Amino acid sequence: MISLKSKPFYLKDEDISWIENMIGTMTLDEKIGQLFVDHNNGDLDEKFIRNRTALTHCGGLRYMNLSPEEILEQNNLYQKHSRIPLLVAANIEAGGNGACKGGTLVGSEIKVAATADLEYAYQLGYIGGKEAKAVGCNMAFTPIVDISSNWHNPIISTRTWSDHTQTVLDCSRACLRGLKDAGILSTAKHFPGDGVDERDHHYSATVNSLSCEEWDDSFGRIYKAMIDDGADAIMAGHIMLPAYQKKINPNTKSEDYLPASLCRELLTNLLRERLGFNGLIITDASHMVGMTGRMSRKKLLATALNAGCDMILFFNDVEEDFMYIKESISDGTLTIERIDNALRRILALKAKLKLNAGSRETTREGLCTVGCDKHLQIAKAISEKAVTLAKDLQPEVFPVTPERYRHILIMPVNTPTPEFAKLTGAPSGAENIAVTLRNKLNTLGFEAEIFVSPLKSENKVNAYEYKSKIEEFKSKYNLVLTIANCGSFGVTQRLSWDTPKGGFEVPWYVHEVPVIFISFSSPFHLPDVSQVKTLINCYDSEESTVSAVVDRLTGKADFTGKSPVDVFCGLPDTRI
Repeated sequence: MISLKSKPFYLKDEDISWIENMIGTMTLDEKIGQLFVDHNNGDLDEKFIRNRTALTHCGGLRYMNLSPEEILEQNNLYQKHSRIPLLVAANIEAGGNGACKGGTLVGSEIKVAATADLEYAYQLGYIGGKEAKAVGCNMAFTPIVDISSNWHNPIISTRTWSDHTQTVLDCSRACLRGLKDAGILSTAKHFPGDGVDERDHHYSATVNSLSCEEWDDSFGRIYKAMIDDGADAIMAGHIMLPAYQKKINPNTKSEDYLPASLCRELLTNLLRERLGFNGLIITDASHMVGMTGRMSRKKLLATALNAGCDMILFFNDVEEDFMYIKESISDGTLTIERIDNALRRILALKAKLKLNAGSRETTREGLCTVGCDKHLQIAKAISEKAVTLAKDLQPEVFPVTPERYRHILIMPVNTPTPEFAKLTGAPSGAENIAVTLRNKLNTLGFEAEIFVSPLKSENKVNAYEYKSKIEEFKSKYNLVLTIANCGSFGVTQRLSWDTPKGGFEVPWYVHEVPVIFISFSSPFHLPDVSQVKTLINCYDSEESTVSAVVDRLTGKADFTGKSPVDVFCGLPDTRI
């Protein structure tokens, strides 16, 4: 049962009347279209947008990032040409940079959590929400409330707050308050919880393997808090939770296990009935193999809706998806009553935003907040407070001064190619960071140089023949800074070396000269460089972050970051 007067909607009678009247006037195509969130790939032509809205009748929109002015124009055109107002969503999980180019990158959730200050978790939601709202967005696919319990996980190593349930809960609640105060809808994700498996549900099935009791004491606590605090929507992940599916339905066989996005036991019985969630349930992207690998497109659309999902994230093909849903209605697999109930929740969020009354157009007044100095100063403060001295077994190495370590070798670790990074969203550019770091150090009186692999020179070198004399190496360099910027969303965070057998850039020399390993992305690099005695985690490669690292290396400022995860990854050799 839906309660439109209750949390999270709190609608009045006139709003509910608008919803029922709107449903009563919709054509079947409009009803089907409202169930989908469409994606715009950057086309701002008004004719295209008018034709697209007439074709899709979509209930929501996601888009490719463009300039603030372009996104505002795009979103206003979509609202202008849609008979029914739109939910316009942005992934602002790290700040306003997820809403448009030039938006403030406040910091990933793990970076914010490393400050150990809940005010910054609030600011992540507030700044991201304000900047998204300024360009015409009204909904955030934020916060991520997953738990980073498996360091192999390739999706959320930097995107979620912590491996501690209480930290995730506290930071998520603070972020949720920020989103509310910014006047934007919130979406907690990815139910029933990512971070347990080590696979990527973009490419394969994934499992949350916790027992019911373990889930209740971790993810269950977090989702209950999100519901109690008024989260507007929850994103159903393509993640199985076998223990609960079988508990709710004892006849479940292993071949019957389904990801939450397709599972009635998890969405209707657990999320709605047991946890009491009354808001909107939306699928994660419906083209991900964690979902499509389970059944045909026709079957999965009806199955997701019958399981409890109210909206489908993205069309595969508009005409086909409409056809599949109409066929499901015709053969009795999906009922109009179920569709109408989904529409009530979709329209209820639009009424909560007052899109049913007054103008839907967003004015240009708020654009001045996007990337404004106030927001950038908060992001800078987070960078300074978050830098974490995660492993500190050679305290005598600090401070790094020209008098102690004039000759520094900066060793960039291999990163994804720019093409791969652009395609996957993976970070890249350890070489670029190395240049920035070298320049900053040299202005302070150091003589820092960047290592260039002989394998990249014009003279062909056999990796097994190229060896540096240890005494020569020691006489040439006083300190090595090994820097990595690989690992995050969409790719593994394991280090990749140019040279086989530990030839050049692998820190083989930790017992010969002092070595400081600095990670500008993943916090989980120690398993691959367990021999290093000093590890600094920075969580991103923003200019403010690089400056903060230099200040802490040279003793100008203290390390204040608190690691939100187990950087030692439960391995004994990483601690020695």
